[in-house]
Amino acid sequence: MSNSLNERKIRELIEKEINKRINELTSKNPLTREDFLKGMDIISERFEAMDRRFEELIKTMNDRFEAMDRRFEAVDRRFEEADRRFKELITTMNDRFEASDQRFKELVEAMNRNFLILKVAIDSLGRRSGIQLEKTILKLLEKSLRHQDIDINKVQWIELIDEKGEVFPPNYRTDVDVLIRDGLHFLMEIKYKADNRDVFHFLKVAELYAKKYRHPNKLILVSLEINPKTQEYAEKQNIEVITGEET
Repeated sequence: MSNSLNERKIRELIEKEINKRINELTSKNPLTREDFLKGMDIISERFEAMDRRFEELIKTMNDRFEAMDRRFEAVDRRFEEADRRFKELITTMNDRFEASDQRFKELVEAMNRNFLILKVAIDSLGRRSGIQLEKTILKLLEKSLRHQDIDINKVQWIELIDEKGEVFPPNYRTDVDVLIRDGLHFLMEIKYKADNRDVFHFLKVAELYAKKYRHPNKLILVSLEINPKTQEYAEKQNIEVITGEET
């Protein structure tokens, strides 16, 4: 029981002390209910004004940030457009350089080819035919020969002598170019300008080759120039014709 009284007494003392302090604070300027409510209204208005100003500040900042974003986007678009146009310019320039390089390469190749043709023609007119002349003709027609799976570096020059006169007069000397591939023998007659006499002679050479070695699997006439009748005659004799007029 004494404990309860003590607690009650303590509470009474605390409340009395609090009331005393409140009275001391409000004795000089007593605060009425109306004054309290009016003060609260003023405080509310000030907080509302602060809220409006804060909202206006936030809106202004957002507007400015949006304007900055639009400017950055415009700058990005300009950079993208400039980059695209620069890449197109580079591509166009590269294409033109490649086209120029190709045309220059073709021009050089044409000049070299024409020079070789002229050299072959001069050598033929001067009757300077031989292994070197034939190699030059093969080089000129290398592209066409490659289409026929013929490697000009593997073509061999062979001299034939008809000692017994089986095809030609006794001890007649001639030559032929041979390509041996996969056990097959391809005989090649190489001329600057072939005619019927060359075709006939080639057939006789093939006959001699068959007697001395073996029957050739294919006869190939390689010529920079050949008239249609000679070509027709050769093809009727089962001679394949490769000519510069087709390249």
